[in-house]
Amino acid sequence: LSESEKLYMLMNYISVSVYINDVIVYVSDENAAYGWDALTDVSITSQDTVTFDLNTKRDVRYSAGFKDFFENLNKSTKAAIISKKLTENLLAILGDFILCILGSIMIMYGVQSRHNPSNGRYGLLSCGIATILGAMTCFFNPEYITLLFPNYELIMYIDSVAQIFSILFVLVYFQRFLKKEEHRYKAKIAIVFAYIIVSIYMLWSSIGYPAGIGAMVMIFASGGLICFYNIWLFVKDREFINDRITKTALYAACFLLICVTIEISHYLLAGVFVVYVLEFGLIAFAFVQFYVIAAEIYHSRDEAMRLKDAEYELTQAKINVMISQIQPHFLYNAFSTIRALCNKDTEKAR
Repeated sequence: LSESEKLYMLMNYISVSVYINDVIVYVSDENAAYGWDALTDVSITSQDTVTFDLNTKRDVRYSAGFKDFFENLNKSTKAAIISKKLTENLLAILGDFILCILGSIMIMYGVQSRHNPSNGRYGLLSCGIATILGAMTCFFNPEYITLLFPNYELIMYIDSVAQIFSILFVLVYFQRFLKKEEHRYKAKIAIVFAYIIVSIYMLWSSIGYPAGIGAMVMIFASGGLICFYNIWLFVKDREFINDRITKTALYAACFLLICVTIEISHYLLAGVFVVYVLEFGLIAFAFVQFYVIAAEIYHSRDEAMRLKDAEYELTQAKINVMISQIQPHFLYNAFSTIRALCNKDTEKAR
């Protein structure tokens, strides 16, 4: 190690003790769950024997933390590691940036549609917010975010809340496609139930009790059931409507739900998220919603043009009727006046 370099270690729910020539030189913080730390003020040469004693802080998924530790063991500077991690995740960060742009455009379109309730203003706002929250959850990759913001617990709390509310806003968005009032009412009841679960989770976490993996599994399981219930209402509603736009939106929702399920399943099995799967699902979902919005705009513009043409034709018809009623009376009165003048003043009659 040079004077400017440190030995950086990533600890994913593991405790670490470092020995140099059987002399202990480092012990990790027992209270730290996830984050980076550096071995400083030590001299290591090629003749020294360095031993790492690793212990998991979890009852399951032993290999995930150990694998992360050795893959990210770096003799470098903090700035160099941040640069390396951002470069490695450049594609994902670019995807997050695209999602934020798409979400912002949806929100702007929703605000502009505030005078036209038929466009589903609140649905569009919800879709835009859900897209931005989804981008936020993808950006909160702990491998590099903990280098920028060391408070892992706060970051993960914000991340989990963003994940939960992104799902809720997606559910609110899809209410705009339900045509039957009965199905809209049932969807609102399901969303209220989801908000109650989320409120309990946030209250439990905010008063100092860590929710833990079990609580998150319960939250996502409940959210998954509510999502499937809304899709079932969607399918039932299609028995009475056969709208291409609605079917496209439904397929996009199903695809996003599959991506979320893959992410959660992989996390439960391997202890890490596959961020690219969720990000791909969100980008596909966002682009499909842009198609839906564009199709709705085209349809509404076409309807407006047809309505304008119909109003013009109706106005012309009214004018023609009025003219047809006025002309005979005008001619009759003109000829009657001329006839009367013939006996009194022939010059004026001429």
